[in-house]
Amino acid sequence: MARILLVDEDRTARASVQAALRRAGHETACHDGADAALDAIRTAPADLVIADMERPGAGGMRLLQEIVRERIDVPVVMMGPADSVDEAVEAMENGARSFLRKPLEPGQLTAVVSRVLAPAPAPEAEAPA
Repeated sequence: MARILLVDEDRTARASVQAALRRAGHETACHDGADAALDAIRTAPADLVIADMERPGAGGMRLLQEIVRERIDVPVVMMGPADSVDEAVEAMENGARSFLRKPLEPGQLTAVVSRVLAPAPAPEAEAPA
């Protein structure tokens, strides 16, 4: 399965998401802040990053911006409170592939992870004229 880097300052929330991802068969690496997560991505590439943007210390938006700036080829899914529509839009405009509303439902988490990790469909060939 996939190697997923999970970034959330809240240890309890991180453990809950990690458990759901492991039950789905994914390998996880957890960090509580953007700096540690960036170091990890640079040394051991991940298939997906899931980052919390609610907590200022975790720096999820900064992490997303650094991944884009450094052109690190990894999709990013952001997490945040259900009422954070403006933040969700900002995350998507800055390159996030999806946004998960907290509190997370395990089915929602696994569906988004599966969708983001799915290979892109092959472009259709044009018919000869």
